[in-house]
This record gives sequence, C-alpha cells and structure tokens, in this order.
Amino acid sequence: MPFPGIARAALLERLLRGHAERLTVLTPNRRLADWLVAQVDAIHVAAGQASWEAPDVLAFPDFVQRCYDEAAHADGGAELPVVLEDPASRLLWEEAIRASRWGRELVSIPSTAALAADAWALAHAWRIEGALGGEARGEDAEAFVEWAEEYVRRTARDGFAEAARLPARVAAHLGAIPLPHALVLYAFDLLTPQQRDFVDALERAGVTVHVSEEPTPPGDAVPARVEVQTPRDELEHAARWARARLEASKGARSPRIGIVIPDLAQRRREAARIFSRTFAPAGVAPGERRAPLFNLSLGEPLSQYPLVDAALALLELAAGPFDFDRASRLIRSPFLADAEGELGDRARLDAALRRMAPASLTLNRLRTAISQAVRREHAPECPRLLGLLDRVVDAARGPARAAPHDWAKRFSEILKAAGFPGERTLDSDEYQTLEKWRDALSGLAALGLVAGPWSGAEARSRLQRTCAETLFQPRSGAAPVQVLGLLESAGLDFDHLWICGLTEDKWPLSARPHPLIAPSLQRKAGIPQASPEQALEIDRRITAGWKLAAREVVFSTARADGDRELLPSPLIAVLDATDVAKLGIPKYAQLRTALFKAGGRKAMSYPHDDNGPGVASPAVKGGSRILVDQAACPFRSFAHFRLDAHELERPEHGLGPLERGTLLHEMMGRIWEVLKDQATLRASGAEALQSLALEAASHAIKQVALDRPGRLDGKFAELEQKRLAQVAIEWLELESLRTTPFTVTLREKEMKLDAGPLQLDGRIDRVDRLETGGISVFDYKSGRVSIASWLGEPPDDAQLPLYALTLGVDDVRAVAFARLKTGDRGFAGLSKDADTGIDGVKVPQQHAIAKKYADDWRGLFRFWGEQVTALGENFAAGDARVDPKQLLRTCERCDLKSLCRVHERLGALDEGEEFAESSREDDEEAE
Repeated sequence: MPFPGIARAALLERLLRGHAERLTVLTPNRRLADWLVAQVDAIHVAAGQASWEAPDVLAFPDFVQRCYDEAAHADGGAELPVVLEDPASRLLWEEAIRASRWGRELVSIPSTAALAADAWALAHAWRIEGALGGEARGEDAEAFVEWAEEYVRRTARDGFAEAARLPARVAAHLGAIPLPHALVLYAFDLLTPQQRDFVDALERAGVTVHVSEEPTPPGDAVPARVEVQTPRDELEHAARWARARLEASKGARSPRIGIVIPDLAQRRREAARIFSRTFAPAGVAPGERRAPLFNLSLGEPLSQYPLVDAALALLELAAGPFDFDRASRLIRSPFLADAEGELGDRARLDAALRRMAPASLTLNRLRTAISQAVRREHAPECPRLLGLLDRVVDAARGPARAAPHDWAKRFSEILKAAGFPGERTLDSDEYQTLEKWRDALSGLAALGLVAGPWSGAEARSRLQRTCAETLFQPRSGAAPVQVLGLLESAGLDFDHLWICGLTEDKWPLSARPHPLIAPSLQRKAGIPQASPEQALEIDRRITAGWKLAAREVVFSTARADGDRELLPSPLIAVLDATDVAKLGIPKYAQLRTALFKAGGRKAMSYPHDDNGPGVASPAVKGGSRILVDQAACPFRSFAHFRLDAHELERPEHGLGPLERGTLLHEMMGRIWEVLKDQATLRASGAEALQSLALEAASHAIKQVALDRPGRLDGKFAELEQKRLAQVAIEWLELESLRTTPFTVTLREKEMKLDAGPLQLDGRIDRVDRLETGGISVFDYKSGRVSIASWLGEPPDDAQLPLYALTLGVDDVRAVAFARLKTGDRGFAGLSKDADTGIDGVKVPQQHAIAKKYADDWRGLFRFWGEQVTALGENFAAGDARVDPKQLLRTCERCDLKSLCRVHERLGALDEGEEFAESSREDDEEAE
C-alpha cells in the first residue's frame, strides 16, 4: 500500500515548528539530511531568529542505529546482538575467507573481505540472503556462500551482528521504544525490500508514514545542452559559469549552485585546482581565510592528510626499516615537538642527509646519519629533534605481541613522546583531522572484540588500512557552490545546476551485477544495476530529476578526450545543442593579474634583464662543469654556480650514477698506482692481476662507503666488488693490446685550468706518456660517450678539451674517452696522428664532425681554445640568459625546471629539428 504524499513546502513548514510536531524525516544518505537541515536553518535565519530547535532529520542507517541504541536500554534489550563496526566485521570476513579452501589462492584477502561485506549488505537489503545457496551459481558465488556460512556461525556464537542485519533485529523491538508521531521518507527514489519492511514495522507500531512529493518544475525552466572541446574545458566553463551566477545574485540569500562531475573521485584534485583558481580573486587571497565559496564532496583518504601521514610515519619510524622519503617528511613536519623552534635547522639537516643517507634506514641508522651529517656536512645539530627520537625509542618498547587495545595505547604513547601534533595551534581542518585520527585509533582498540594478539606489523597494517579506506573531508561551513559526484545530487534542488561529462560511454551507467552473487538471483530480486534494463530505468529517472532540480539546468559534454572522440549520452542527446557563448560566461583574470592591478593602478611592468653581476674574482668554484652548464644554457650555469641553486638530492636504493662513477675512478686509479706502465701489466700473471683487481675494487668500495654510508654493505658490497674486479680484468686485457707502449704519469691529478678570464679547479682522470713521444689524455666513462660533445658551437662538454688545452698542443697527441661500459668497452677520441696505438682514436680529418671545425690538430686546438674562452668570458660577465641549446631536449633532465620554467613555454614541435640533427650526428659518428 503506497504511503500518502506531502508537499515539500508543507514539510518545511512542519519542520519549522520544532519538536512539538514529533516529526522525523529520513533521507537515503547523510549529505541529503545535512542539506535539508540547512534549508530549515536558512529560513530561521532569514526570519531573524537567533535560536531554534534543530529538526529531526536523519539518514536511514542513522535512524536504525538510534532505534537500536534505545532498544538496547529498554526492556528485552539484552536479546539484541552486539553491533560490529565495519572494521570488526571485515576482520571476521577475512578470517572466514582465510580458513576456506580459496584462502591461499587469493591475491588480497582484505580486498576480498570488503567485497564479501558489500555482497552481504546487498543480499540483506534486497532480502535474498536465504536464497544465496539455492541458485545456480559460478565459483565466485559458491565461495561467497561458504564464507557467509562461516561468518554467520562465528557471529551467532559470539552474539554479534553488523549494520546489514540491524533493521530486521530492531524491528521486533520498536514497541518498546519512543517513536515519532509521523515519519517522512524524503527523496527515496527506490525503497529496498529491507527498508520497506522496516517502515512497515514502524507503521504497525503507530507511526504515520508520508512520502515527500516530487518538486514542482519551474514554469520557465528549459534545460540547455552545450558541447565544449575537452573534459578540462568543461570544468573551466562550469567553474566560470558558477562564479558568474554567484556574482549576479541579488538579495540576502546566496543562490544554490550545483556542479555534477561523473568521475569526481578520479578528478577531485583537478576540479579543486580549477575552482580554486577561478574563485580566488573574488574569494580567498593568499594568507587570508574566509567562508568558502565552493565545496567538493567525496573526501580524500584519511591517510593522505599531512597530520595523519606524520602520525603513521612516526609509528613506522619506531618499528623498523623505512624509506628515507618518509623520514624526510617527518623531519620537516610541523606536527612534532619543537618543530617551530627548529624549523630552519631541520630543513638544512634534511638537505644534508639527502647527500649521504641511504634510501632505507632504521631509527638507530637515522640517528647515526644525523651525527655524520653534523660532523661531515656541518649540518645543524637539532638537539631537540634528537631528544624526540630518544623518547620515541623508549615509548616503543614493549611485548612483541599484544591485544589491539594495547597497541592503540602504545601507539598513542609513541605519538605523545614525539610531541604530536606539534606546538603550534591547529587550524580548523587540522583539528577535525586530528579528531578523525583519534577515532581511527579508537577503532583499532575496538577490534579487540573479535581479534586476538597481534604483532606490531599487523597492528600498524590494520591502522594504515583503516586510514586508507576512510574517506574524510573537514567541515568548512555552508558554501553556495556544491561540486558533487554523479549520484550525490539526487533529491537536491538548486537555483542553478550544471551536469558535466554525460557522454554515451559514461551515462547511462552500464549494468554491473555484484560478482559474488548469482546474476540471475539479482535480476529476480530487481536490483537496479543487475540488468541493463533496470539500470537504464534508474538513470533515466535521475536524468529527469536533474531537469526539474533548478531554474537553470545545463548539460555539457566534451567533443574529444585526447585522440578519442566523444558523443553525448542518448539520455540528453534529445536536447538541442546550444552555443556555449549564449550562456554568458565571462572570462576572469587570474589571481596574480588581479593582484598586479590592485587599487585600479596601472599593471606592473616586467623588466627584462639577462645579465647578473660579473664574477668578482677569476677563481671560481665548480670546475669544468661551469662550462658544460654554460654551453647547455647560460641560466643553468648562473643558477648552479652563482646562486648555488640545486635540486635537493633524493637517496635511491642501490647505486646511482655518481657512486658508480666514483667506484670506477677510485678503482682504476688504485690499479695504475701499482702497475704504473704497460710493461708491468704485460709481465703480471693472471692470478696477480685478479688479486690486484679485487684489492682495488675493495679500496673503491670503502671510499664510497665513507661518503655514502649504507649504500654498499654486506652481500651487496661483495657482489659489487666481484663485478668491479671483472670490469677491471677485461679492461686491462684491452690495455695490454695497445701497440704503443705507455707509462701512466698522472692519476686523478688536481690541476688549475684557465677558461678565458676564469681560473677553474680540475681533476684529470689519467695521462699516459707514450714511448714514441707525447702524451694521451683520458677520461673514464661507464655510460654512453660521444666525441660530438667536444664539438659544436659551443661544445656540449668541454672538459677533456680544457684538459688538453692546459697540457698544451705540442705535448698532447691524443684525447679520448676510456669507455668501461659492459659489452661496449674501448677508446673513443681524436689524435694528432695515426701512430698512437690506441684503437678507436681518429685524426680530425677522418672524423665526420671534427673535420667541419678543423683541418688539423692545431686547428682543432684553436677551435677548442676559442670556444672555451668564449664560455668563460660569458660566465664571468654574468650571462644568465634562459636559452636552452637544444630546447626541450636540454630541459628534459635539468633540475631547474621549477626555477626558470622555460619548458612551459616550449612546445613539442619546437624541438623537431634539434632531435633530427642530433640523430644525424650520432649516425655519422657510428660510421
């Protein structure tokens, strides 16, 4: 029998009278309940009232829980089961799944448990729980039936129940509790059988039940449909449209504006950026807090909030090995004791630790790394941070296994020892986040109802999972613009409503029967998403509701998403497309533009100056790297060596290019310190060379271990020693085959270098004296090398040419890379003549690129001298032009992108000729 209807105006009038009406309104979800309460509050405010009785408006599950709480304290309440919270219920599902024959086959039992809990709730909502075992079903549904039987046995044994079974249990006790005189079902598009049974029980208990009537459509409402180019354009247009409607409003009441985004969960951050940028000039200026103009639904996981991330990191810190990235964020976190007092010192300590700490470390290893950073990098001592770490160590002590409530207590003690949540006053969002974090800890303690003792890893994992699965959004007050997900707008009405992204692939939603319940059973029960026909009917009703939900309704779609063409949903394609320009959406200035035009004054001018101050002294720090950066982009050299601006290092697992280069140089330097010349090399036996290679590799590893503690330890160091020794043996075999005898005269030798007016410090890898006269200059490399890097105007890498110029054209006969790359070992370079006995070294006239710049050896040195001098003069003069030599190719691996930002102005098409030319040069060199 259908329930009688009640008009929305009549419902609001009764709610305004307060508790005397004994009226309760039930909604499908909490958002709708909050919205309805806000409508009542707005009417009271508009009437000038200072206080009033809050209306009794609840989401359906909250009303059932309230009835349970009252029944539990009434006569007969002892018969009611203990209600499990979702985490506790999930834990029992996990145990049931783990004990089953499928337990070992599943990749993620927690994820499967969540799916099983959803299926269990769905089965009870549609009253098909008794038919789960009687329908033809596949293996997934068969497994669920077995898990459900074990779950029921466990909950029955211990007297538990969860929210899914609560309405049926509470219905039998309604006569023993106070009930409202009247109940209104507000905006229920569809009552599930379980909800209908509960409402029928209320009616039998004497409650008068009404259903809210559909809103009366505005007489002049004509929905519009517009098409824009991309999904991002949709958000941009919707944000500007919302701001325009907000600013055009007249009167005391702000208009209610809704923006519906189908995939808001995936695009939440993009939407937040676009709406923040659009509303910023008229809303919140930097450093100022005002009432928000828009609100995004669908909160983010609790674990992603900085305060909670810091708490979880502290617990990891107290337990064992953790990534340096986590430690770095924690060191700089404002949520620790004395974070304000040591703010700058902790930031500098973090920068120093990045240069030497391993990628993974323990609490004790972190303390050691801090001491080393203070001693070797002159980092600030941060005594209060060290004291905090000591207190955390003490608080973390305790039994290896403990009950959940004991772990919750120990975790709280660890956080307290660290001074969490810090010394500064938390803002509103942070305070609400802290309260939600405390709820998560309380939830962990409550799991002791169903769980036995855990290890620390199990307790932390459970807490982390709870935080990751808990969606949270701090309350920030009512906002006139609501950005909602696809199904969250049902039942709401607005003054203006914009629905984005209703393309044919997203709307109507495709049928998606639950995978753990037989599809035929779901279709028989009438579950909306179990069949395409039922899903289409629901989505058609939602679309019709949108058309009546506001005076102005706009449906929008994008024409393309990347290379994919998009078409409007057939549910809105019946509307004629309207030119988006007819909506009257203005363009708004960005915040920075508004700030520059503050007070109506003339916009600020932008002076352009490519030069910094000249170098005061000819001696500058940076070595030949100054010339490499100057050739790539003058600004890069200026920023690195005049401003000392560098990207913070990030410790990586294993060895990086810097460490591998150091190992190679140290090992080869040690080997030639012993051998000295080719004659000794040839006279040494295989066993002696093997012993020498192992000793030299060990020496190199020790040097790196001193500079980078934790990078080369234990088994890893042993493997690296064997690898390096093998590289050395193979290289020495190649060196022994050189036809011109040689003596190594310089190894890792520091020397002064002149580049125009600059005096640079250099460290030459190796110089050989050839028996036939003259010297050869080598630079060890373990990666790809190219002689073309010495050429060009200017040359990309002038290091070896600068060494050769310093040693002099009359003495230098060859300049080459010594390429110790696995599978590609050998020399690559240029020589004065063909009689150097070094394979892979060519005279300039035989090299495809070198002959473009010089006819002979002296000509090549003149070219190098001119280029090196020009680079040095430009740097000394303060040249700071943002001028990448090869456009985006130069910027690709630059660490200054966030400083110069030139890559944002360069398009991919700008670099085509540069890449083509580079490819041709590489091909020519290979020939």
